[in-house]
Amino acid sequence: MHAATIIERLRPISVLPHYYQAQFYQAVLERLKPNDSTYHKALATTAMNQYRLALKGIPQQSAIYEQMGVITAKYASLLQLDQQKADAKALSFWREGLKLNPESVHMRYQIANAEYTKKQALECRNTLPGARIKPATVQVLSQ
Repeated sequence: MHAATIIERLRPISVLPHYYQAQFYQAVLERLKPNDSTYHKALATTAMNQYRLALKGIPQQSAIYEQMGVITAKYASLLQLDQQKADAKALSFWREGLKLNPESVHMRYQIANAEYTKKQALECRNTLPGARIKPATVQVLSQ
């Protein structure tokens, strides 16, 4: 009995059920009508909790950080965050995911888009090497 407890603590928890549940809650959240606010709040909170549980099992999952950033940025009011704090938190999720998967085009896009909409063009330019920032456009140059 003692050996089973030790093995249970050493091995990571199964991640896939939490990840799939979080994706399901997120998909339902995006399909609900805007006037179902009680369901929206519960789904957003539950999806974030499921993603956190999935990260607890195996923390090196960039896709989970990406989705947590999307939920945080898109549903800040449901998570009871003001928009400025939600944007900062979403950026931190995306940057953490980008550390794990530097080739992720989606996370680079999310970071660049968030920085550009905050009117921080220099940070956006640093995020996308080879990008030339013009007012209202981003032109990526081939290298």
